[in-house]
Amino acid sequence: MNSAGAGLWIAALILPLGAQEPTATGVNFYSVDREVQIGRETAAGLEGTLRMVRAHELDAYLARLGADLAAHADRQFRYRFLLYDDRRPIAVPTVVLAMPANAFRGQAREPVAIGGGPIFVPLSLLTGASDEPAFALQLAHAMVHIALRHPSRQATREQLAILGHAPLTTEARPGSIEAIMVAASENPALQLSLAALTRQFEVEANTQAAAMVAAAGYSAAEPSAATGQFAEIKALAAALP
Repeated sequence: MNSAGAGLWIAALILPLGAQEPTATGVNFYSVDREVQIGRETAAGLEGTLRMVRAHELDAYLARLGADLAAHADRQFRYRFLLYDDRRPIAVPTVVLAMPANAFRGQAREPVAIGGGPIFVPLSLLTGASDEPAFALQLAHAMVHIALRHPSRQATREQLAILGHAPLTTEARPGSIEAIMVAASENPALQLSLAALTRQFEVEANTQAAAMVAAAGYSAAEPSAATGQFAEIKALAAALP
C-alpha cells in the first residue's frame, strides 16, 4: 500500500470515542470539527490514490453547478467537488466516513460523499447523465448526505452495533481497528442492521436532493440554453484520454 493509501486508514478509521456529540438523531462519536478534519485528510489521501481528472473547463463547470446547489443547502459544511476517472478499476482502502458505504468498490453509481464536505464525482456519471437536471440531482444527493452527517452517523451506528453484538472472534486486539473491520464483515445480523440504516439515509437524501435541485432552478421540464452547454461539457469529458 502506498503512503497515500495508508493515510486513508489512519485518517478515516480512528474511533474518536472521546468526542461523543449528542444530536437530534442520537449520539455521534464525531464532532463537526473532527468530521471536517477527517474529511480533509481523507480527501487528500484519495487525491493521491485515485486517477483525478484535471481539466479547467470541467472543474469550472462543477464549481458553478455546485455553487448553485450550495446556495440552497445546509451552510454548516463547505462542499468541494473533485472529478476522478473511474473507467478503470483501482484498489482503494476502506473509507469509513463515506457514503455510499461501498464507495470505490465496483461500478460507480453515484458521487462519493465524504464526511465534512468533499465529494468525489466519477467521470462516468458525468458522461452518462441524461441531462443536466439528472446530474445536478446526483450532486445534490451527495450534498444532503454530508449536510445530514450520514457518513459519521453511519460510522457511529456501526461502532455501537459491533459493541452490542457477539464478542469479537479475531486474533486482533479487542477494540482495535482490525477487530472492528473483521466483526463488521463477518456478522450477518450487523450487516442487516446497517443496511436498514443505509436505506433510511438514501430516502432522506433523495427527498431533500429533489427539493434542492428544484429550488436551484434545474428542471427537466424546462429546458434552456444550459442544455447545449451541458452537451458540450459531456463531450469534453467523454473525449478525455
